[in-house]
Amino acid sequence: MINLHFGQAYDIWWHGGNKMPSLEEYLQMVAYKTGTLARISAKLGTIVVGGTDAQLEALGQFAETIGIAFQIQDDILNLVGEKYAASREAIGEDISEGKRTMMVIHACQHMEEGKVGRLEEILDMHTKDQVLINEAIDILKEAKSIEYSQEYARRLVVSAWDSVDDILEDSQAKRHLKLFADYLVDRDL
Repeated sequence: MINLHFGQAYDIWWHGGNKMPSLEEYLQMVAYKTGTLARISAKLGTIVVGGTDAQLEALGQFAETIGIAFQIQDDILNLVGEKYAASREAIGEDISEGKRTMMVIHACQHMEEGKVGRLEEILDMHTKDQVLINEAIDILKEAKSIEYSQEYARRLVVSAWDSVDDILEDSQAKRHLKLFADYLVDRDL
């Protein structure tokens, strides 16, 4: 619970405009904020069914990693997932909140200074103006930050699966776990 609170605190502090995190800092924040709950859930489930120590650690790490991938995909859907937004929130709400997502970090590392400054300016406004939100999204698209983040999340899931594939016996549950992990990063855009 301490890690989860640290993750949430970092996220809130950053989208308050206090700092642009590095990719490594962002990933650690997400591991704390989202991955921690997934890790503990997987470990508790493994304990309940009498899993081995090796399975306990591997499934805990697997769950944390797909939790990170889930958060990245959730951030992507917030910007470009119209079906998702229709049922949950407005497109670009993360821009309104000033969130420093993987896409924002990537764009700031790969765009010219003027575009980076404009993106940060819009984030710091905490605006509800859809024209400004769309401008920020266009900067992220121009930097190919959405594609970068999608691919990064997919690689996380592949890597996570590779780490547990051999440790789990073939079963319907294993196949469902694989489908679930894949679904987390292939949800509708």
